[in-house]
Amino acid sequence: MKKFTLLFLLLLFVNSSYSQDILLEQDIYLRSYLSDKRDVYPVVDDFSGKITLFLIDSDTINALTYNKTYKPLNTFKCQRPSGKFKILIGHTVDQNNYNLFFTNKRNKEFLVKSIDLINNTSKEYRIPFKLNTEEYLQSICYKNKLYILSRTNYSSIYKLRVFEDNKLGICIEHDFTEILSPNSEPYRIADDLYDSPDRSATMTSFKKIEYNNPNSLDITSEQYKVYCYDDQIVLSFDNEKDKTKLITINLNNYTYKIKNYNQDPLDHSNRTNALSNSYIHMDKLYQLIVNKKELCLTINSLKTDSLLKTYRVKGEDEISFKNSALIQEIDGKGFTDSERELGKTKQVLRKLLAGSLGISVYETGNKLEVLLGGIKASPSTGNMIAMGLVGAVAIPLASGGAYYAVPNYTMNSYSSYTNSRSVYFKCLFDKQNLEHIVGDPSQNPFDKIKEFLDTIKTPQTTQTIFKINNHFVLGYYLSDEKKYYLRKFE
Repeated sequence: MKKFTLLFLLLLFVNSSYSQDILLEQDIYLRSYLSDKRDVYPVVDDFSGKITLFLIDSDTINALTYNKTYKPLNTFKCQRPSGKFKILIGHTVDQNNYNLFFTNKRNKEFLVKSIDLINNTSKEYRIPFKLNTEEYLQSICYKNKLYILSRTNYSSIYKLRVFEDNKLGICIEHDFTEILSPNSEPYRIADDLYDSPDRSATMTSFKKIEYNNPNSLDITSEQYKVYCYDDQIVLSFDNEKDKTKLITINLNNYTYKIKNYNQDPLDHSNRTNALSNSYIHMDKLYQLIVNKKELCLTINSLKTDSLLKTYRVKGEDEISFKNSALIQEIDGKGFTDSERELGKTKQVLRKLLAGSLGISVYETGNKLEVLLGGIKASPSTGNMIAMGLVGAVAIPLASGGAYYAVPNYTMNSYSSYTNSRSVYFKCLFDKQNLEHIVGDPSQNPFDKIKEFLDTIKTPQTTQTIFKINNHFVLGYYLSDEKKYYLRKFE
């Protein structure tokens, strides 16, 4: 009886502690028999701050709109695009017109669903171009515009198409032949794979990184990444062990610059037995390189091209800059107890060399939480564990939705964060001087979201996570109450 009472009081405390974080409670009816064919796509107007949630199922799009203080403004329902256009790759916003861009499974043809949330009308437009001789690489939504990055087949000619409203505004072509060596080019999937009857999706070559998220190593361990911030798109290439190559495209004039950042030369250097990778956060490039004898982390300023900090440890030494145990997740469950601590640095180095290396940086207050480690298998080739959307491809989502693929990178970050198979340790650095800080890492918003979701029963397909201002918002539906909730986490 005492145990029951204690458990009851604990659950009561957990739920009451979250009640103050409710941003919205809205009555809405969602058809339960479509629960396995539903995805949620959040859109934040970068200029007005309005928030729109598009709940997309097998035949309809439900739009729920709120102002920046989460007051409901409008609801609207329309038909989803029919036929082959099942993959959502992004959006543009023009005042009260929201344009959702869809593509087919081969990423060759495109359609726009234009939704007017003032007059409650919708229209569809076929975009008059096809990527017949190009490979679709990634789509990026930034300041209410949509950027589509592609590459001419079997070449290093990259194209950037810019969409405003529902129209193509400009197409910029850059020839990187002299910049990218042959082994620097992302792998192109042959067309015959797309037509395989048992293959409903393919994977893009560049991983889109939202660097303000607490990203998992499953995401950041990719060799080819794309970032968008401060009116620029940055392509990073980590396929060569001794350097990171960055191509930065200015979104105001579409000029580009190229920069190579050499990895630190390790002692006992043997490049054939080394792994390396990088991560960009707040105009700083974090580079990690490992061999069987040593691990080295360097931090460079992208503004001044100067080395800011170096952390190094040899296999026989303790890691003086770590703030957690050396952890090995052994079942891919992330938040379960199925993990074990590694006792020695050399064990970590050996296990890192057996997989794919990654770095993740998350800012919390005046501290930087840096995650260093690797995953058991590359997300591109290994076991896909709740990876959700990778770029904009129709693979089974972590939420359970399978009909649409939606480019919600924050939800994807959360899904992979909570289902990682990795070896890692955490570090805390001062945000200003990058000096190591002693102390235990605190819970980040994803930890808190997972803890809360464990206390309620909600269809995973109606869950969404997005970031606005300096906090994360969890959206979820309680079918018993027929209510949709938005809840704040920071």
